[in-house]
Amino acid sequence: MMIALPGFKIVTLLKAGVKAVIYRGIKVKDECPVIIKGLRKEQCTPNNIEQLKHEYAIAQRLNTTAAVKVYALEMHKGIPYLIMEDFQARSLDQFLDQFQQPVPFLKIAIEITSRLAQIHTHQIVHKDIKPQNILVNLETNQVKIADFGIAAFIPYQQQIVSSSSRIEGSLPYLSPEQTGRMNRGIDHRSDLYSLGVTFYEMLTGQLPFQGKDPLEWVHCHIAKSPPSPAKLNSDIPQILCEIIIKLLSKVAEQRYQSALGLQFDLERCLKQLETTGQIQSFILGQQDISERFQIPQKLYGREPEIAKLLQAFERVVNQGKPELVLVSGYAGVGKSTLVKEIHKPIVRERGFFIFGKFDQYKRDIPYSTIVQAFQTLTRQILTQPEDKLTTWKKRIQAALGNNGRLIVDVIPEVELIVGEQHPIPELGPAESQNRFNLVFENFISVFAQKEHPLTVFLDDMQWADTATLNLIQTIITSSNIQYLCFILAYRDNEVDIVHPFNLMIEKVRQYGAITTEIILAPLNLAYVNQLIADTLHSSVEQVKPLAQLIFQKTDGNPFFVNEFFKTLHQENLLNFDPLRKGGWQWDLAEIEAQGITDNIVSLMIGRMQKLPIATQQVLKLASCIGNRFNLEVLALVGEQSFEETANALLEAILRGLIIPIESDESVDKNYRFYHDRVQQAAYALIADESKSAVHLKIGQLLLRNASPEEVTEQVFNLVNQLNLAVDLIIEQTEKDELAQLNLIAAKKAKSSTAYTPAKRFFRVAMNLLAENTWIEQYEQTFSLFRELAECEFLTGNLEQAEELFELLMLKAKSNIDKSNIYTLQIRLYQVVGRYEDALKLGLEALKLFGVIFPDINDEVQGAIAKRSSEALIAIEKTQVLINLCDRQVSDLINAPVIEDPNIKILISLLTTLGPPNLSR
Repeated sequence: MMIALPGFKIVTLLKAGVKAVIYRGIKVKDECPVIIKGLRKEQCTPNNIEQLKHEYAIAQRLNTTAAVKVYALEMHKGIPYLIMEDFQARSLDQFLDQFQQPVPFLKIAIEITSRLAQIHTHQIVHKDIKPQNILVNLETNQVKIADFGIAAFIPYQQQIVSSSSRIEGSLPYLSPEQTGRMNRGIDHRSDLYSLGVTFYEMLTGQLPFQGKDPLEWVHCHIAKSPPSPAKLNSDIPQILCEIIIKLLSKVAEQRYQSALGLQFDLERCLKQLETTGQIQSFILGQQDISERFQIPQKLYGREPEIAKLLQAFERVVNQGKPELVLVSGYAGVGKSTLVKEIHKPIVRERGFFIFGKFDQYKRDIPYSTIVQAFQTLTRQILTQPEDKLTTWKKRIQAALGNNGRLIVDVIPEVELIVGEQHPIPELGPAESQNRFNLVFENFISVFAQKEHPLTVFLDDMQWADTATLNLIQTIITSSNIQYLCFILAYRDNEVDIVHPFNLMIEKVRQYGAITTEIILAPLNLAYVNQLIADTLHSSVEQVKPLAQLIFQKTDGNPFFVNEFFKTLHQENLLNFDPLRKGGWQWDLAEIEAQGITDNIVSLMIGRMQKLPIATQQVLKLASCIGNRFNLEVLALVGEQSFEETANALLEAILRGLIIPIESDESVDKNYRFYHDRVQQAAYALIADESKSAVHLKIGQLLLRNASPEEVTEQVFNLVNQLNLAVDLIIEQTEKDELAQLNLIAAKKAKSSTAYTPAKRFFRVAMNLLAENTWIEQYEQTFSLFRELAECEFLTGNLEQAEELFELLMLKAKSNIDKSNIYTLQIRLYQVVGRYEDALKLGLEALKLFGVIFPDINDEVQGAIAKRSSEALIAIEKTQVLINLCDRQVSDLINAPVIEDPNIKILISLLTTLGPPNLSR
């Protein structure tokens, strides 16, 4: 498979991979030998092209001989080609067997480690260290590292749980934190793990682990211990085995902390071997002093809480009964971090873990967090092989039946699995609610199975919308769902006894659902002291005064402890001195003199205000968009290019305020705020009097750049922005446009049985109407008020509903419109068991069309004269009314004189009325 690239002569094909093809060639202009790497035509997806561009950008930033130099990025016929230096090297995997003896191994290992150390000094993590990406010229002894396609600029990258088939990197060489299942971020120590796998393979000819599929590889890396290299090659000295096993530690803090520390130990081994013929045992890592300020990512003082969480999951797995785990505590106490410790057993059981987080500024968007969680799951399935995808399609279709449209309307990605879904018939409100709940239960039960239990984690429940709370209650109390672990985290200081979330939990308990409570308290001084000692590589006694000061300022809140600690370092109040034992030094008096605030939000605001103005500006806009956002939207609302926006964000990423997260197969980059307090601080940077204007601008820009289809799809995000600026909208045409958007949002919410947010959208639309709206826009206004009345009734606001019904009757232009209102009222009265009222309304409605029933009061009274119980009187009275009505209606409904369909509907409704149910 040869190519013709203008300006270059292709000499030979070096490698034909699945995604890329590599050639050796010559640049015609100056006869310079080059390596050309190009994508296969069928692999030219936006994501792969972006990855090649990323590799080029990294190479331009890397001014070091440790990495393969990249001369240019050429585009030809839509295919990108990287033009790289050719130093006549081969990849290490082509002659691994030459390094199984200690001396040749050590010589090449020292060179590789040295190159990696140089790359790490540029604040770059490679993320794909393996023999194929290490190039060696044995004649010149040159070693260089190649392929920076997934490398990260940042010194610390938060990883999220993702589909095992979409993990970045090569599965056999993947560090535990790169799997996304270790509750740990990715930094330079991830490369050291991958290097450990490479060294193991060089010395033994085998990989330390073997996996049949991605999940098994993940389980090996996070939970299995490799056999000692000496068991596979007895010529390997014990100290070399210890070095490699140290590199392969599951927890980054137990590995080498720097490539330089590893290089020192390897050089010591080689020197001993060359001078004495053997290697004496020594303490590893004596020169492994990292000058990086890096707070350990392990949890301190949470062992009992972790045990409780894991026990709950084990019960779900072993007994098959769904369980609810409630994790509570103040903001920043570590609820989310604790929950993510559940990843290991989930991988062992080949289970699913999905996560959603409520947003304090998006409380009116129904099901948004449930949708966020199940979108992740749907995308995981979409990345699976065709045969498995077909199996999932059949399972989901069987579970949803003819009601797939209900799920697709809420989680659009599901349609990519099951195909286009047919419309479903409209039902009454009670029937719609029951149908939606049942279909969603069936949908969840597809995933919550013994062979792959499902864990759903929803964070910040104190901001949950009513529709989601109702759905959670239905799911937890369902008898159809098994193997489901539902974890809900919330701030207990923001949830009182009348909070909707608390009321939902009480109902769940009344149903007998299995619940586990985990309450997180701040860390005590001993744990704060240990964290600081571990960070500064010092003794507990040495750092105790500093720990006491930090504890006093933060009250032991883990998030605040970390951020306060980072602030000391960023303000140069904590410095590394390589000549000082332990390396780190500080001055307590100087720290106290700085008067650093003991309020976390104020602290974060202060740190943000020291960022470049462009960075502050994008953070402000991002905080208005939400906890999560993507580069495309941020660039749009900031009215800047992708590149300008990305550059402005970079400083926030480097400081750990913004975290890049997994993107779909697109050029978009997705991000999230590191913590709610960071988003809160960014939002606080906007002056209160300017917030509405910012939301208005964002909403208008999003609306202006959206197609009609996108408006419907993104309507909740649009009205969420514009409704916050409703007071600034003066022109009636703009008010009418926003009223229409709220109407679309309200109907969309109502169709998903999310009546409370629907009601709020209807209310906003109603308040935006013009004074003469009943005259100029009668149909739209009548429909709006009718829908609002229904939502008020369904959410228990009977008085407001009745007032709206009365208004509608006054405004109705025809008997047909009045009969529509009567019909709605009758259905709603049936829902709440007000059968007698429904019957009276029906009889009243029929009078509009000249259908009059005789006065039946005397007959009713005679039939119940001897009853004394009020409840029995009510039942008897209703039953007699219905019996009498039935006899007369049965004649009416079949009478040829009754032609009006509205009358037939009313009569049919009356015939369906039954006696009230005492259990209501």
